[in-house]
Amino acid sequence: MDNLKKIENACRAAIRRGDSSAFSMLGVALAQQKLFPEAEEAFRKAISMGFKEAYNNMGILLAEQKGRQEEAEQFFREAIKEGFDRANHNLGSLLAEQSGREKDAEDAFRAAINTGFKVSLIHLGVLLSDQKGREAEAEQVFLEAISLGIVEAYSLLGTLLANQPTRRNEGYRLLRRAKNAGDRVAAEMLRRFSKNQVSHFLRRLQSPSELHAACKEIDGDLREGTQILISARVMNFYNVRNRQPFYEPISSYEALTKVCMTNLLLSDVLMPTHSLSGIMVSFRMFESARTAPLGIVPMPRPDEINKREEAHCVFLTGFDSSDGSIGFVNSWGAGWGDKGYGWLSEEYLRSYMLDAWLIRNIRYGPTRFSYSSFTKAKSNSELFNLWQHENPRQQIGSFKSEGNNYKILVYETVSLIDECTVQVIEVRDGIGIRVGWAHLHHLAGAIPRTK
Repeated sequence: MDNLKKIENACRAAIRRGDSSAFSMLGVALAQQKLFPEAEEAFRKAISMGFKEAYNNMGILLAEQKGRQEEAEQFFREAIKEGFDRANHNLGSLLAEQSGREKDAEDAFRAAINTGFKVSLIHLGVLLSDQKGREAEAEQVFLEAISLGIVEAYSLLGTLLANQPTRRNEGYRLLRRAKNAGDRVAAEMLRRFSKNQVSHFLRRLQSPSELHAACKEIDGDLREGTQILISARVMNFYNVRNRQPFYEPISSYEALTKVCMTNLLLSDVLMPTHSLSGIMVSFRMFESARTAPLGIVPMPRPDEINKREEAHCVFLTGFDSSDGSIGFVNSWGAGWGDKGYGWLSEEYLRSYMLDAWLIRNIRYGPTRFSYSSFTKAKSNSELFNLWQHENPRQQIGSFKSEGNNYKILVYETVSLIDECTVQVIEVRDGIGIRVGWAHLHHLAGAIPRTK
């Protein structure tokens, strides 16, 4: 930080001497100190004086700030117009993080590569490897990067191949070669790989298509879709960064509305998103729903009821207490319903709901020790403060099996459905991967023991 302050002072001194080119460097120094408003002002001054690289720097600055990605994109595109070719790479990195912009990101990376910015090959390869059916293209991109001497491509290509059952040995060979050349990422990948287990690192990179494939490996269903419970289990297994996950079934429309009302209450007190429950519902979907005006799913016509229709699953987003209808986001794109969103009536849910599950982060929220305080909260601020209290997680044991170390952890919550104490017991390996878990519902009101 002292060095950045020295650079800032030197830039300000140069500006006072009339060196307008120092504005851009001043913006960089301020941005690295997280002084975003001051950095933005410096970049805008540099832009007004005709320094084209400041467009790119402004894009980088805005891309780091929540809710300003659209502005960042505009500045990157302006930098490209001004001939600053490296902005293509930064634009690609920005777009790759946005759902549905994969094609735009790919175009930007290819433009950067065509102008000689070869490090974009790495990012393009990662982008392609996350898209189902494009693994061969990703492989060719990584091979090109290797031919140009980009050593990071060895571990990435090795990881890509090792994650394909028929090419696992090829992948291992590449990872070993990279490890022998001093690549620490490859060494870590080899350490975490085993014949039948996906590594912790790969789990953090799973795409939706790969998660769907993982569901289909274990659900035994020949149809395209899967069950909500299977999805919850797979997400619990792969999302190792979620410290205290929990899921439970919702068995009736009354229980569903109860959870929706809890979410509504928490939203009213401006609770952070991580405190809200995720609710997924599956139901019979009829042909008339495919063109539902404004997303309002109609009751099926008499001629539809006896036709075979696949179950459909949605993520709930809202609740209207005046008529009992429930809002959801569909998976059919913005061209369906109300820009991709819709509503299910109470009558429809009571008649055709098949399955519903609640998914929560129980690092926060009520436990048997704090439940009475929640029920007695007299104000929104009191409820907010109670829900933000972090619940403990205890290690209650450890063991060793086949040369690997494991630890047993326990944490708890109160079921929002049954209002009973639930203990979650986890087994994690030595590097923190969740390899097994159990949910113990104490329905009879028994006091759980942790030892």
